[in-house]
Amino acid sequence: MNIAKILELQDLYIEAGKINKEFEDSEINKKYIKAKDSRSAAKNAIQEILKQADDYQVALGALSKQIDNLADEAKEISDSDYDGIEMDELNDEKVSIDNCKKEIQGLVSKIDGTKQALQALFRKISMVVNEYKKYDTERNALKPKFEEASLQTKQKFDEINSKVKALKDSMNESDVALYEQTKAAVGKSRVVVKLTATNCGGCGMELEPSAYQKILADKYGKCPSCGRIVYIQE
Repeated sequence: MNIAKILELQDLYIEAGKINKEFEDSEINKKYIKAKDSRSAAKNAIQEILKQADDYQVALGALSKQIDNLADEAKEISDSDYDGIEMDELNDEKVSIDNCKKEIQGLVSKIDGTKQALQALFRKISMVVNEYKKYDTERNALKPKFEEASLQTKQKFDEINSKVKALKDSMNESDVALYEQTKAAVGKSRVVVKLTATNCGGCGMELEPSAYQKILADKYGKCPSCGRIVYIQE
């Protein structure tokens, strides 16, 4: 195993990680992401308010239709021919008309409440639209610098990726596979560490005699505790 090249590969990955973190922690990235997320949140809020407004409009239509139906029913009863009708039946008709009127009044009250809720939604959407415009303006103002920083970061990544490719092409496939598999298993970029006395240079745990002796013989080996590749610097 060519430890020198594996360490070089590891350093390139670590450098890439630093570049990525530097971009993520940059002021322009944080400001742009904040403005972008706030803009998206405002846009979603507008869509939700419009949906509620549509529901209220549908409800108003349904209430108006109920009123029309009740009004037609009351008119039909009122226009009935009362010749020869018994007094009890006449009273029943009057009660029916009164009930229709009461239901209509209740529906009118609901309509008024729905209209008020709808007006409140329109006032709310006006505020949210202003928020959307504010964050959209902020995002657009930050976009050129953000794209410039993104491009510079991409160029740095492209340069590192070229070095990584050239280095991997010059390495044994088994060495590359060993490093990649170990990195994926450990979940860190720095997975190749020196043996310090009898301790792993990564987790600091003292190796068991058998593991230590194997590393001494092979010049490298896996730490039983953290899974890193431990090597002896000659």
